[in-house]
Amino acid sequence: MASSKTLNQANLETLGANRLAQLLLELVAVDAQTKRRLRLELASANRSGDVAGEVAKRLATIAKAEAFVDWNKVKPLARDIEAQRRAIMEHIAPTDPATAFELLWKLIALARPVLSWCDDSHGTLGTVFATALSVLGALAAAARLPTDQLVDRVFDSVCDNDHGQFHGLVTLMTEPLGEAGLKSLRRKFEAMAREVQQRPPQGERRVIGFGSGGVFYEDEMEARRHERLVRQALVDIADALGDVDAFIAQCPADQRHNPAIAAAIAERLLAAGRAAEAIAALDAAEAIRRKGGHWPNWDRVRIAALDALGHAECAQCG
Repeated sequence: MASSKTLNQANLETLGANRLAQLLLELVAVDAQTKRRLRLELASANRSGDVAGEVAKRLATIAKAEAFVDWNKVKPLARDIEAQRRAIMEHIAPTDPATAFELLWKLIALARPVLSWCDDSHGTLGTVFATALSVLGALAAAARLPTDQLVDRVFDSVCDNDHGQFHGLVTLMTEPLGEAGLKSLRRKFEAMAREVQQRPPQGERRVIGFGSGGVFYEDEMEARRHERLVRQALVDIADALGDVDAFIAQCPADQRHNPAIAAAIAERLLAAGRAAEAIAALDAAEAIRRKGGHWPNWDRVRIAALDALGHAECAQCG
């Protein structure tokens, strides 16, 4: 049997509401995080509609902070942001998913300023942001936002993803975007791909590093980042649409002999019911695979493709 001094709900209830309220007031006088949590609970209990306002104010305050946070002070900040996430999901989302969606998006966007002045080497904050991101798609579907607005929001966030806070966003938004939204998003990235990156005059180019290949210029690195961003976005959209040909189009022809890329292509061809083409894609990379290396998906995909092709051949023979 638990001691009467054990801190559990039953024992605390024996203190009575008045005494517990007094103790909480003493605690919040020296604990700002607990104070903010109680304010959120009161706002929710009173149905005052102030929960969203309290969360919005706190997110804005965190975004404005500029002082560097050492690794040993990251956990309290993470708990603060996690408390805002829980308030959004527990107190706002059930009755007002549109407002909850807006607030959760703002919370995830905090990663950009927060991770620039924090030492998150242990990934504590990154875990909080990833947890918030994981439910964003479901919340967007519940919010029923206009497709064009959601397309613009996804496009802007994918382009502003320096800390990886929106990694996998296109996949998460597949359902709320729908086929029309995904195709609209694809057009925006295709237009971005056609943008010509202007190279500044040689005398104005900024050197940002040196390597075995020579000088690294800022404009060259930005051009490569731009290319990678667009290509990955178009790959994600192709997968979301189940468009295997669009996926293949994003794989440069001179890289399709790479066994890892060949296996990725073959896997998608196989899912589309194109087993013979999947085998052909693998065969194109067979010479390089035989030279050695670790290609974990190769055998699995090849066996599955041969099996599917065998069944198809048997069906034709029968």
